[in-house]
Amino acid sequence: DSASMATSMATATGGRIPMGTSVGPLAGPTYMIIGDAGAAANPLTGLGLATALETGVMAGDVVGEALDQDSGAALQSYPKLIDDRYGSYYKVGRLTDRIAAQPAVARRLHAALASRPAFADSVLRIAIQHLRGGRGGVPELLYRTARAASIIAPDA
Repeated sequence: DSASMATSMATATGGRIPMGTSVGPLAGPTYMIIGDAGAAANPLTGLGLATALETGVMAGDVVGEALDQDSGAALQSYPKLIDDRYGSYYKVGRLTDRIAAQPAVARRLHAALASRPAFADSVLRIAIQHLRGGRGGVPELLYRTARAASIIAPDA
């Protein structure tokens, strides 16, 4: 009956999703950490489905290599693949998160996003990684500026 079923169910729990590849090491001699477990969620949006799928495909390729070579040494290429694909973007995301988390900055940013649709569109395109390669626009300029700042701030 439904009364006994309700008493046997556990209370739902939740917590923070690690983001921006903040978990590591991503690979060892016999393991790889993939998707949300490897903190592959986007630090600007918190979204992780696309990166979970992408990191899963990368991991599958690496495991295939390891099996072909009959050696777990190939697993060590996985962290570099992740860094090559997401490293600079996620570094910008972590730096942006630190800055935007300041209450005064957050208030101004919210006001600018609410009152300037073009600015909001630019920020959204950066957040969802919808930048146009080879074509310069405001979002691309903002991202390049943030990327340069993240190089100057290596601990971001």
